[in-house]
Amino acid sequence: LPGRYRNYINGLTMSLWAIGYPLGSLIGYFCNDWNTMFLVGSIVLAITCIPVIFAIESPRYFLVKGNTEAAKESLGTLARWNGTDLQLENVTITIDEDRKQHLLQQMKDFYNYPILLIETLIQMFCWFVVGMSYYGFNFGWGSIVPDLYVAYVLAMVGELIGYLGTIVLVSHLGRRES
Repeated sequence: LPGRYRNYINGLTMSLWAIGYPLGSLIGYFCNDWNTMFLVGSIVLAITCIPVIFAIESPRYFLVKGNTEAAKESLGTLARWNGTDLQLENVTITIDEDRKQHLLQQMKDFYNYPILLIETLIQMFCWFVVGMSYYGFNFGWGSIVPDLYVAYVLAMVGELIGYLGTIVLVSHLGRRES
């Protein structure tokens, strides 16, 4: 995916989570029993999973697995999708065995690079706080707003504002260079 579209695609993809709130509420509102509700929800899930059938694995995945021919094929397919003529017939992909790391080597990196340990711990803490507040807030909607269906519509509106606002903010301020 070209870099200039990533912000929009990421924001719109995350907005699908917010659309799940009213969709789940509608299914729950119109279905009178659990069996029907799960059947309708499963049908919706099956429909949304159809694009996964046509998705290809990334070249990096194949390289991590040690399959260089599949990585070349994947790279060629991605290039064709992006309208690029990439000649891979004479290209040889090699995997550097020295770059492979096992779990013990990765754990040693925390000792060798203390900033990596600090950043990892900060990210773990942020993940915990965001996860607890997100799910705690979502599971507590019933006690905040008397009508549960209205509560989930409000949750959808709040998330959509956040996701779409992020698109505007990142478009205006720009992405961090990596």
